Amino acid sequence: MRTYSFRVHARADPACRRPLAKLISDPVGQAARVIRIFGKNRDKGIRLTGFDLEVVRLGNGITEKDLLIHDEHHPRPSYAFLLSHMELRPGFPTPIGVLRSWDNVPRYEDVSARQIEAVIAKRGKGDIAKLLRTGDTWTVQ
Repeated sequence: MRTYSFRVHARADPACRRPLAKLISDPVGQAARVIRIFGKNRDKGIRLTGFDLEVVRLGNGITEKDLLIHDEHHPRPSYAFLLSHMELRPGFPTPIGVLRSWDNVPRYEDVSARQIEAVIAKRGKGDIAKLLRTGDTWTVQ
């Protein structure tokens, strides 16, 4: 079971260090999701409109149900890109935490380790001294 922490801090209030987003976990605890609510009065949220994000004020027909619910397993990397660039836009909060996570793609470390193991199985364990003394060598005088 993985636990994610995701916090949104309002840039308008630099003294504010408390998490301003509601954290909602699914019943089996497989993923954490966040409804982005922020602001001094907790009256602002992030809404996904088409292919863009917008800051909206809660009320006047806009409820928490209209706000973006973060999904770190979103299949498109463009979603994480949108989130990562929020702080560059006026009026948006700074996202902190896991923006993208996927389990169906092998990690770089695992692929690299398997490649090394395959080469060792094929050619045997290497000898660095032998490697340095073979091929074109020269002496510096």
